[in-house]
Amino acid sequence: MTGRWQRQRLHSAVLHEALALLQLVDSVVLQEVREIHDAQVEQLQQQCAELSRAIEHVRGLGHGDSLTAASARLVDAIRGELAQ
Repeated sequence: MTGRWQRQRLHSAVLHEALALLQLVDSVVLQEVREIHDAQVEQLQQQCAELSRAIEHVRGLGHGDSLTAASARLVDAIRGELAQ
């Protein structure tokens, strides 16, 4: 597997996870407008942590770019909302 192919696979995986997490947050917010259950918050926080590790792994491979930066900002924003 070439470095470029591997990098594209990692970028695709990180983007896919970020979008899946965003969809999950959207569905939770839509279903629970007034209150998000503690278990759901814990699940979202765990997924944020996993995605953060994936982003850092991609950066550790020397492939930090605008996609990983945007993904990191998205995760940080979601974490901030969950912490409130």
